[in-house]
Amino acid sequence: MMTLCAAVCPRISCAPRSGEEEIVSGAYYFAYGSNLSAEQMRRRCPAAVALGVARLADHRLAFTRWSPVWRGGVADVVPSAGAAVWGLLWQLTDEDLQALDGHEGHPVNYRRSLHTVEATGLGPHDAWVYEVVDKRSFVPPASAYLEILLESAALLGLPAAHLAEVRTAADPADSA
Repeated sequence: MMTLCAAVCPRISCAPRSGEEEIVSGAYYFAYGSNLSAEQMRRRCPAAVALGVARLADHRLAFTRWSPVWRGGVADVVPSAGAAVWGLLWQLTDEDLQALDGHEGHPVNYRRSLHTVEATGLGPHDAWVYEVVDKRSFVPPASAYLEILLESAALLGLPAAHLAEVRTAADPADSA
């Protein structure tokens, strides 16, 4: 039987791996940055299940925080009427959510807040979204970080306009 995610984003592994059960409790999480990478999420949250492509309305992607790990700016979502950020909806166990809080530096670097996202083929879901706490106006992202965002977004089949918006957010002077 094909999972919905396999139909929506067939190029990543979405179903629980062999011997794993479906997640019964836990939380939904909307990824828009490097956690679009299935490989990275497998390392950080081994029981996470990718449900499919989703959209966060009235926000735009920005690079507002310096990361010593990436040695450059990292992604953030900021309110912006009429704009939208595309990403991936994950279902996490409680343990995976705690692990993700650690990786994201919640609540010091990023704070976690609930937003309604529209998941393709699944409808609206209340999902956790990480937002930068101490925002700067712009921090240029490291090329390796930007590459993960663009490659993962393309692999997931996110809209071409979203990939263009990621490039513009990463180099706003180039779009002027």
